Amino acid sequence: YNTGTLTVVNSVVKDNRTGIGGASSGVNCSNGNGGDGGGIASPEGTLKLSQSTIVSNQTGILGEPCGRDGLGGGLYGEGKIRSTIVSNNFVRFPSSAREVFGTGAGFESLGYNYIGIGSGCCFTATDKHGSVSAPGFNLNLDFMLIPLPGSAALDAGLARDIDDQPVDADRRGSPRPFDFPAVSPQQGGDDSDIGKGA
Repeated sequence: YNTGTLTVVNSVVKDNRTGIGGASSGVNCSNGNGGDGGGIASPEGTLKLSQSTIVSNQTGILGEPCGRDGLGGGLYGEGKIRSTIVSNNFVRFPSSAREVFGTGAGFESLGYNYIGIGSGCCFTATDKHGSVSAPGFNLNLDFMLIPLPGSAALDAGLARDIDDQPVDADRRGSPRPFDFPAVSPQQGGDDSDIGKGA
C-alpha cells in the first residue's frame, strides 16, 4: 500500500490477497470488505513500475456470499508502467477490469506492457493483451515466470525504466536485452523481454 513514491523495477508481486471479514448479518454473510489492490495499491502516491511481473494476486475472499468485492486484483490507484506483465489476477467475482483499476489520474502506460485483461489500463500500440476468457493468452511463462519460445512477452519490451534510464540487467543479473534472433522486436523496442526476466 503506497502513499509516497514507490519505484518497482525487476520485481515479482505474486500470490497476495486483500480482504477482511466482518460481522455476520444473520443471513450467512460476513459483509466483509474485499480490499483494493491485491498486488499493489497506490491510491495516494506515485508508483513507477517497470520490468516487473504482477501475477496471481486477488481482492475479496473466495466463498464469501456477500460483502464488498474489492477492486484491482493486480494494481489499484494510479501510476506509470512500462515493460511489465500484469496478468492472471482476480477479484472475487469476474470483472473485465480485474487486472488494473485506476483512480485519480489512473495508470499511464509508457508502452511494452502485457495486461491480461485490457480494461482499466494500457492501450498504446506496443501494449499486448489477453482476453476476459484467456487473460494469459499466449503469455507462456515457465515456473520461474520467464517467457518461453512463443510467448507474447519474448523480445517485446524496452529496457528503460519510467524515468527513461536504462535497465541493463534482469532480476538474476543477466544482461538486458537478450535477443532471440527468430523473434522480431516490437516497434521502438530493443529485444528485451516484458516482465522481470530471470
